[in-house]
Amino acid sequence: MPEGNSADLRPEEELEEDTFAFPAHIHLLDTTRRAWQILREEWWALIVLSSVPVIVKWTLRQLLDVARFPGSLFFYGYVDKQGILLAVRDLALTGAWIVVASWFAAALTLLVHRSLTGRDHRLITVLEPSWKPLMLLSLCGLIIGLAAWSALALTTITGSLVVYLSLDWIFQAVAFVVGIRLVLVPFAIVVEKKGLFEALRYSFGLTRYNFFRILMVEVAIVLPVLGFWSILSLGISRLYVEHGQDWIWWINSLRVIPHLMTIFANAARWSAWGAVYADRKAYSVSKSRS
Repeated sequence: MPEGNSADLRPEEELEEDTFAFPAHIHLLDTTRRAWQILREEWWALIVLSSVPVIVKWTLRQLLDVARFPGSLFFYGYVDKQGILLAVRDLALTGAWIVVASWFAAALTLLVHRSLTGRDHRLITVLEPSWKPLMLLSLCGLIIGLAAWSALALTTITGSLVVYLSLDWIFQAVAFVVGIRLVLVPFAIVVEKKGLFEALRYSFGLTRYNFFRILMVEVAIVLPVLGFWSILSLGISRLYVEHGQDWIWWINSLRVIPHLMTIFANAARWSAWGAVYADRKAYSVSKSRS
């Protein structure tokens, strides 16, 4: 564990109102170092927990032929019975995926926090979050998903976009922009045992004036990971150009690499989020004691 305040990471103190007024800037170098240490020490567990939601999502899309909701409802430009049935099915499966993703988000939160505090963080223990945090995380994911769905449904119905955007791209854009300010929400819900709105206030308050610093920490951790897989993809393409016999293997490899990039990038991001939480928690506790 990096030098720092492992005791201060335990949810013991109530934050005063002025803690959120002008929060101190994140210690950029120390936070980045802590993020790298988390990733280095817990890389295999982070990858395992990050891979399950990606695998479930791929299974729904490929093996079960689940359409990109709400495309199944508006694909033909009008609503019919078959479209509604497909949309209901897709919505139910999307909701199930949100629950699975929330479950493993809770597990990742516990893994990172217990790693920082030196507590038992075996996979079997972190996969047992209580129901309340799981439901709150699912509700948070559902709200973000509905926001992305509403934007896609509106643009599909009105034809206001020249290029048809998939739910994935809208979801990722919303998650990227808003997610910087929400990095503490899983920790507030799972570790601090806060309610949803209190967790949102907690995260928005302690990340205030730190948007670009948090982004820089994420970039410092995630960019090398993405760079590695990009170089690997280029290497596979080069082998195909030079040898080119087994083109099916080449195509399948390129199809797998984006999923591997997502898994490893998510593992790196959770390391960064854990380091940010450690910095903000130490600041908030020192502020409440002063």
